Amino acid sequence: MSCLLLMARDLSPKMTRWLTRLLKPTIDAINYRLPWRRKRLERDFTAMLALLLDAEVPEEQAVTLAAQSTDNVVFMRRGAQVAKRLRDGVIFLEAIRGIDDTGELHWRLTNAVHGHGGFMKALAGWHEALEARAYQLEQAASQTITTSLVVLNGCLVGLIAVGVFQVLISIVWDVSLW
Repeated sequence: MSCLLLMARDLSPKMTRWLTRLLKPTIDAINYRLPWRRKRLERDFTAMLALLLDAEVPEEQAVTLAAQSTDNVVFMRRGAQVAKRLRDGVIFLEAIRGIDDTGELHWRLTNAVHGHGGFMKALAGWHEALEARAYQLEQAASQTITTSLVVLNGCLVGLIAVGVFQVLISIVWDVSLW
């Protein structure tokens, strides 16, 4: 038995890496679908993109590196699509539309291009707003789930109480008829 435990202990990191590699695309897709996670991914992506653009890294490379910094398969795939569009000759502000479905990133970057002081400074307020919105969405989801569980718990307790009282009522009826 101890030999099996030792073997499992030695294989555990390998199995964990294999399982992580297998499930990562699914987990990343779920994280992208959760609105608060997506807001935080957008914040991380745009913060890194702003830093790289301020450091005068070429746009194609900046988008690729910013997408990789999120460590999210969905963002990396979208970043690769934007990089491909940039290689095809599409201007940066049009190519970046592929990252954000809402178009807000395009609008923010368009305004940041015209601002003074760099991208990071121009996007700082938006980054704070993204974090605040992500926190708000996360708290709303948390409160909704908690409230639903409390209501479900109350229903289950009510059903158990009704069941117990049904048994007691049937006993009282049987005793009174006896």
